Amino acid sequence: MSTKHFPALRSSATAVLIISSLTMASTSVCAESPDEAPKGIVETLMAGKIDLRLLYRFENVDDEFVPINDANASTLRAALGFRTGVWEGISAYAQMEHVSQVIVDDYKEGPGPVDAAKAGLFPVVADPPGTELNQAYVRYAGSQYYTVTAGRQIMTYRDAPFHRHLGTVLWRQNWQTQDGASLQLKPIKDLDVNYAYSYQVNRIFGDDAPSPFNRFDCDGHYVNTQYRGITNVTLEAYAYLLDIDNAKANSHDTYGGHLSGAYPFSDTWKLLYAGEYATQSDSNDNPLSIDSDYYLLEGGFNVKIANAFISSLTFRFDYEVLEGSGRAGTPAFNTPLATGHAFQGWADRFLTTPIDGIEDTYITAVANILGGNFIAS
Repeated sequence: MSTKHFPALRSSATAVLIISSLTMASTSVCAESPDEAPKGIVETLMAGKIDLRLLYRFENVDDEFVPINDANASTLRAALGFRTGVWEGISAYAQMEHVSQVIVDDYKEGPGPVDAAKAGLFPVVADPPGTELNQAYVRYAGSQYYTVTAGRQIMTYRDAPFHRHLGTVLWRQNWQTQDGASLQLKPIKDLDVNYAYSYQVNRIFGDDAPSPFNRFDCDGHYVNTQYRGITNVTLEAYAYLLDIDNAKANSHDTYGGHLSGAYPFSDTWKLLYAGEYATQSDSNDNPLSIDSDYYLLEGGFNVKIANAFISSLTFRFDYEVLEGSGRAGTPAFNTPLATGHAFQGWADRFLTTPIDGIEDTYITAVANILGGNFIAS
C-alpha cells in the first residue's frame, strides 16, 4: 500500500528560501618574485585559484505538532576554496565551509538528539552553525579516457538539485560530502562509466552532532553508467550498494535504470521526458527485511527566452512511487544519501519514506534568472 500526498497537503510545515546568492572570486597565487619562485611541480601547483561562495538563507517553519509552532532560521554559508594548477594531469582542491547564525536562531538544528536543549520546543531546521572541511581531494586527469579523484569530495551523477539517490543536499547550508575515491571512465564516445568507493558520509547535521547524525561509517560502492549515443535520449544504469555500520537499517542494495531526453520542436521549445525503475533489498547486517521498488514517470517542456533577465523556463510534471509494505519491520524504498528536498523534502516529513510508501504527484518550475536557477515545486 502507499500514502498519497500532493503539494498542497504535504504537512503543516512550510519552508521558504528567501534569497540565494553566489559570488565567486578568482585570483592567481604564486611566489613574490620570479627569482624566489620555486620551479617545476610546486610552482605549477601553486599557480591556482581561490574561490569564495556566499549563500544567505532564511527559513520559516510552522509546525502544529511542536509547542512553539514557529521556527525562524537566518543563516549565512561561506565556503572558501583553493584549486591548484595542473602538473602532468595532477591537481588538488580544498574547501572550508563556515555556517553562521545571523540575527535569528529560533529553531532546532537537527532531528533527535541534535541540539537537545531545544528538543520538543522548536521545529527542526537542519542548518547548524559550525566550521568544517567540506572538500579536500587530489585528482588525476591526465588521460582522455579516465579521471581519478581521491579524498573528501562530492559524489553524485545527476544535475543539481535532482539527486534522487546520491546528492549533496545543497538545499541545506552544510553540504553532504563523502570520503573515498572515484573513477570516471570514457572508454568510447558517448559512454561514461563511473565507480566510487566511500568509507564515510559527512552528513548535513555537522561534526558536533552525535552519531550517526554527524556521519555514516560505511562501505559504499556506487556504479553508474550513462550512454548518450542515441539522438535525444540518455540511458542510465546504476547499482548503489550501501553497508552502513552505525545505521544498519540503511544498509541496502539498489539496482535501477533511468531514461531521459529532450525532443526539440523548434529552436526555442523542447519536450522533456523521463522514466525510471529501481529495486531495493536489504544487505549485510541490516536487521530489517527490504523488498521494495521505485517508479518515476516525467513529462514537461523547456523554452528559451530572448531576455537579459530570464534566459529559460522549465516546467515538469512527475508521478513518483516509492513502494512500502505497510508492515512494521519491512521498510519502504529509502534513499538516505539523496537530496530529498528536491522531491518530498520541503515539509521535512518524507525524507525517510514511511513504511507504507509514497505515491507522489508534483509539478516543478525552474527559471534561469541572471545565470542562477530558481526552483518552485
